[in-house]
Amino acid sequence: MRSTVCGIALLLVGLWIMLAMASDGTAATNVVVTRKGGLAIRGQLVAEMPDALVLRISGIETRISRKQIEKIEYEKSAMEIYAARQTELNADDLAGRFSLAREMADLEAYDLALEVLLPLRQQNPDHGRVQQLITSIEQRQKLQFGTTSSIDRRGRAGGSPSNATVRGSQSDSQKQSKLLTDDQVNLVKLWELPADLEQARPRVVVRRDTLDKFFKNYASEEMVPKGRKAQNEFRALKAYQQLQLFFKVRARALYSEIVVRDDPPAMAQFRRFINGAYVARYFRRHFGQGQVPGLYLFGKQPNQIHEAYTNFYILSMYEYLGLPMIDRAMPQRSLLLQWGLPRDAAIHPAPEFEGWRPRFTGPDDEAFLKYVDWITQLYEPLPNYGVTYQWPGFGETEVHPSSETLEQTNTDKKEDLP
Repeated sequence: MRSTVCGIALLLVGLWIMLAMASDGTAATNVVVTRKGGLAIRGQLVAEMPDALVLRISGIETRISRKQIEKIEYEKSAMEIYAARQTELNADDLAGRFSLAREMADLEAYDLALEVLLPLRQQNPDHGRVQQLITSIEQRQKLQFGTTSSIDRRGRAGGSPSNATVRGSQSDSQKQSKLLTDDQVNLVKLWELPADLEQARPRVVVRRDTLDKFFKNYASEEMVPKGRKAQNEFRALKAYQQLQLFFKVRARALYSEIVVRDDPPAMAQFRRFINGAYVARYFRRHFGQGQVPGLYLFGKQPNQIHEAYTNFYILSMYEYLGLPMIDRAMPQRSLLLQWGLPRDAAIHPAPEFEGWRPRFTGPDDEAFLKYVDWITQLYEPLPNYGVTYQWPGFGETEVHPSSETLEQTNTDKKEDLP
């Protein structure tokens, strides 16, 4: 009898350990489901049924009908990936270890991610991207496991009502804000160009005098051409090929002199399909006219380049109670999308404003998934665009005013990311 009780106890302990491992993503089976039409969805496999699969995507269980599925690819668990990658990495491979941490975070294996990141922070205390990812993971752990957090399921913080508003009328605040200039729009375009310039071949212009400055100011960089012959050969390259080297040596002082002719693919998608249909018509109406402190969006001409890029910049830089409107690390968790979900289906439910109605039917809504896919195309992590913007009530600043510090002067500077 005693051995039977002990056996049952051991079995329960084993089950508890397995559940704990699955809950943080370390032992879960990950799959990539390609829907008919080509859209790929990645998540943890919760259940397989004859007519459907259930995936956990950013903490939300999503049911996908097999009729909508074209292909299912099973991946290794986070623990298996972690164990294999660890053996391949050298102790001094900062980029490789950071990449592994990011991969673990994407798989929601937060403990494994921190196991990589915490030693990195000790070795590189001034590395801002490491601390940024640690902070992001710790916030997500609190939300996932229900530990103490300043945010509850009703969108409130510290007992303050979620529908706090900016002092002054909408028109007064709108007069204080402005649209991005041509030069500022160009900087956003530059940063949001696809990573593979050779494949994208964007139309850019690099002037001769800009190349002269490049050769002179960055002569100490080994990759920069030296001597007349090498420099003339470099001048003969396509402008996007020249730009590749500008990016490699981080010639930021010259970025403002480079002209990007067309919208990068992600920005073209935002202008044509997202800003007008969703941001200006839905999100702005419910949240972006002062209902959310300091958040003012434009909607008069949503397809016009300056309005579209200004809305994109505001949404990129603005945080609400420490959470980003556009979360480039975990797109499904972006408040821009979460606040369009039914409250009972959202990780971060929409604040309780009068007249609000959800835009999406759920996290498996086709439009929701398309917007998630769009965010994955953006430059990651969030760059410092080099734009100084006049936020309502804050004057000109290079950073976004957090809703937590609405009544204070915000003087912090956004970290200068690579």
